[in-house]
Amino acid sequence: MKKVRDFSELLRQAEEEARRAGLHAEASALREALDTACTTSSELLGVQGEAIVRFLKATRGRLPEGARSSLEDCLKEIGTVWPRLRRWR
Repeated sequence: MKKVRDFSELLRQAEEEARRAGLHAEASALREALDTACTTSSELLGVQGEAIVRFLKATRGRLPEGARSSLEDCLKEIGTVWPRLRRWR
């Protein structure tokens, strides 16, 4: 498996920024999806990537730029394992 840079801090910061912007329900749904138990690291990355994409779509136009940029960086990392998530738009 390809090596993926640890992006957990980016996720945490993006979630906090979303909450500060008033996106509490969306941030909670993201956190719940990110905390899903998986049996392999590849599966975990796929679940995380799909959760991030859902979150970005649900918050489009309301998410602070810094949080959006951080989450897109996470997707680029995930894209090393799941290429279809590299460019989510």
